[in-house]
Amino acid sequence: MTPKKYDILVVDDEPEVTTCLSEVISSERYACTSARSGPEAVDLLRQRPFDVVLADMLMPGMDGLELLQEARRVHPESRGILMSGRMTSGMAKSAMRHGAFDVIAKPVDVDRMRALIAEACQGSAPVADSSRTNLALREADTGSGCRLAAGEKGPADMARQCCSNMVAGLTASLQAKNSATMRHSVNTAYYAQALGRQLDLSPDDLLVLKTASLVHDIGKIGIPDAILDKPGKLTVQEYALVRRHPRIGYEILHHTGCLGPVLPAVLFHHEWWNGAGYPHGFRGEQIPLAARIIHAADAIDAMFSQRSYRRRYTLPQVVEELESGLGGQFDPRIGRVAIDWLETNPELVLTSPNREHLLAEAGY
Repeated sequence: MTPKKYDILVVDDEPEVTTCLSEVISSERYACTSARSGPEAVDLLRQRPFDVVLADMLMPGMDGLELLQEARRVHPESRGILMSGRMTSGMAKSAMRHGAFDVIAKPVDVDRMRALIAEACQGSAPVADSSRTNLALREADTGSGCRLAAGEKGPADMARQCCSNMVAGLTASLQAKNSATMRHSVNTAYYAQALGRQLDLSPDDLLVLKTASLVHDIGKIGIPDAILDKPGKLTVQEYALVRRHPRIGYEILHHTGCLGPVLPAVLFHHEWWNGAGYPHGFRGEQIPLAARIIHAADAIDAMFSQRSYRRRYTLPQVVEELESGLGGQFDPRIGRVAIDWLETNPELVLTSPNREHLLAEAGY
């Protein structure tokens, strides 16, 4: 009896990755088809079913989680395996909750990948607390809790290659587009680094945090100035456009080729600790640490900034807002660190008279 041949869909925005994986997987038992984006993969899924969808977690346009949800809607029997070079334990757990059969870290362990595909094709049900999942979580970010992003190249390598020039060019573009957004980004980086030092982050992690903070709102380049500068409340449609900026920012940075470690922080910096944020509604430690720090720093600067529809918050008001958001909007530990830092160092809060001096001292 001829054994069944299984159809595998390999999805990654890097063509060399899909080519390599397809060559490794293809055999008498497995036929591979490749796609370079989530939408392209969805088109293929609508044409015919696939036994396994092997997809990158972070892709522009449609990420792995979104693709997995669509694949399960079109073909509920398909099994999804997600992979990433910057996988955190929180992201891995979220993938499992979204119905992934398993997750695997990049660079891919070929033997383990083949074993996972064979297991998925045999029809074993995904179980969130299985030994497979525990292995995947161990491969992800299960360190001290202060690693911000893992990749083949560390932050120092990124900086040596092109980080500084690339960030300078991007921030100049943001300055030309909207100077208020650029001012906010620099202020956010200042506060984020202060919180990062209080959290005892390593120099490399502080570099990633600073870089991600400076470009966290780069996606607002794609939002009309009339919306960004609008005095008063936004309409539902306008707010929906503003909510797109983390995704736009991710896509811009993804194509630079040298800012990989900052991508998760930029994409997830509007997630809330209680899951009420966007774009994915991640909660708790599913959210990368850098994103949680930037979220708090972003809020601090926003509250200390004058708006057309409200006055600048006082220090006690900012502290009160942070306290009320502990465990809701903010990571309780990071929020408490922020409160302690503000109350201990009121002279380090950025104001019109001291901003340039404090930023210069901090290296901006």
